[in-house]
Amino acid sequence: MEMTIQRLSEAGVLDAVCQWRNAAINLREAATGGHLHSSQRATLMREAEAADRQADWWSDCHAQEFPA
Repeated sequence: MEMTIQRLSEAGVLDAVCQWRNAAINLREAATGGHLHSSQRATLMREAEAADRQADWWSDCHAQEFPA
């Protein structure tokens, strides 16, 4: 049973990485909108960078908790 719980945890961590990466991509795409002011674009880009950092954090957790 422990193996199943570990696999679910690993799947959850990998899912978090994907979700944060997708959020970063979506934020960057939103920042290209021509109707936005420069300050709005900058805010979206900062949010995208923060999402990338979250993905990196989860990825690091995966590497530590589930070594190859």
